[in-house]
Amino acid sequence: MKAKPGKRLKNIDRDSRIVRQLQELFCAGAHLFNCHAEGVWSRPDSYKDSCAKDLAALLKTHTGLVGRLLKTNSRLIKMITYRAIEMNKADSATNGEP
Repeated sequence: MKAKPGKRLKNIDRDSRIVRQLQELFCAGAHLFNCHAEGVWSRPDSYKDSCAKDLAALLKTHTGLVGRLLKTNSRLIKMITYRAIEMNKADSATNGEP
């Protein structure tokens, strides 16, 4: 079954710009996961990391999205969200933030 997360994000936030940005990000992630999963999806500096990097930047300014994204039933959304969280934690540790 191919991952199609766009519709699951329809009511994730009141700001339609944020919803649209998330839909675009996760639809791109779904395409990469479905069409380019031949090993480059999960290695460091991979397609997943490129999607997670964009999400990580968004999560820094919209922290309330984390819980809502992790409550979805989409494995793809959860994978990319967890990777974005890891990237933000690593970034915080590098910058000496708690």
